[in-house]
Amino acid sequence: MRLGKFTCLLTALITVSAVCMTAKAAAAHENKTLRILFTHDMHDHLLPNKAEKDGWLVSSGGYARLKTAIDQERKNYPGAVLVDGGDYSMGSLFQTLFSGAAPELRIMGRMGYDVTTFGNHEFDFRDTGLARHLYAAIISGEKLPEIAASNLYFPDRKKMTGDLWELKNSMTAFGIKEYTVLERSGLRIGVFGLMGKDAADSAPMTGVEFRDIVKSAKLTAGKLK
Repeated sequence: MRLGKFTCLLTALITVSAVCMTAKAAAAHENKTLRILFTHDMHDHLLPNKAEKDGWLVSSGGYARLKTAIDQERKNYPGAVLVDGGDYSMGSLFQTLFSGAAPELRIMGRMGYDVTTFGNHEFDFRDTGLARHLYAAIISGEKLPEIAASNLYFPDRKKMTGDLWELKNSMTAFGIKEYTVLERSGLRIGVFGLMGKDAADSAPMTGVEFRDIVKSAKLTAGKLK
């Protein structure tokens, strides 16, 4: 089942790498099935969208419906992995709570998301806004999804500003890494997130650097082998 739009080119790409684990399973003559549930570009649409159609008020979307779909899939596939490709913020009035309460990450944690990554819109409130978003999520004390950011780099110390230090420290406090490894259904699954070039160009106000996605993907995949 596909949750949300499933495309090959994403503003922020999450890649699930289970090749080596699949090879091990095959070598052991075992059939392993991995169910991946994927969303992206949710843009703070926590509540359903209501629109008039043929004289009727039609309600669609919203996190409650999404949670129902996720729960149904996990009932059928208990070992399913749930990942998000970023741009989970900015797009409704809930974005006003981004830096102060981080409702997006907290609700994703309650919904059982394993991993997400950053899209360009997570940088809309600049580096300080994202830093405060991460701190707000941490302070909540709630269960949160992991965040993987593989091609995000900070400049040399001489070029680091106060805002960049705040962001770097918040990412360290949150535990953001290049990749993470999940264990499901007897498999170890490597997950890493990449910011594509077009998306990076759409985040001009940040001081972080986004390196080539192909080189970064190969480098990270090599570390996972």
